[in-house]
Amino acid sequence: MNERTYRFERKFLVSGLRRHEIQAIIRLHPALFSEIYQPRYVHNIYLDTLEFDNYEDNMAGIGRRLKVRIRWYGSLFGEISQPTLELKIKDDLVGTKVSYPLQSFFFEPGFNIKDLRALLQASDLSDILRIQLDSLQASLVNSYLRSYYLSADGKFRVTVDDKMTFHRIQPFNNRFTHRVEDVENIVVELKYAQCDDDLARPIASRFPFRLTKNSKYATGLQMLHV
Repeated sequence: MNERTYRFERKFLVSGLRRHEIQAIIRLHPALFSEIYQPRYVHNIYLDTLEFDNYEDNMAGIGRRLKVRIRWYGSLFGEISQPTLELKIKDDLVGTKVSYPLQSFFFEPGFNIKDLRALLQASDLSDILRIQLDSLQASLVNSYLRSYYLSADGKFRVTVDDKMTFHRIQPFNNRFTHRVEDVENIVVELKYAQCDDDLARPIASRFPFRLTKNSKYATGLQMLHV
């Protein structure tokens, strides 16, 4: 495993503005943000314990906490190529992410705990990690459309997430017909390395958005009443 690099992720929960209005604000920022990728859909299967310990740690504001997810891009259903297992580690105000490539798999109605176990078994993961994952189950599926921006000096990234949807997922009998949408909010994130924290205040202050704590995982579970 590579040495972990921790960074800040400042989140703004924006309501009352449309995507193109937010994008215009970002492009007019003095840091000269420019789009670096085409917008794309991001999909996640979150994994948690039977008692939803990761969710509870988030809600309790535990300083050091973990989120585990399987992530891919493009279409939600069908053959999923190049999925990634991600462990997001939060340590107070900073966080890091450790990623592991997974085997391709099919995600479609009928996907269950056996399919999840087969995916993890077929992928090149350490024995210790496999043991840790064995105690987890799929707890939420979420999707959103993400745009990416980078400042002219290359030190600050901004992502814009909207069209957020959430599906309930259970060990068996998943038809993925129970879906909720967050049509009111757009999540804007400002991301930068720890060493650039002194430069971040004027960058963040030029955004007319409200800085907030936000977790798509927690939001999804709450909207689905899990």
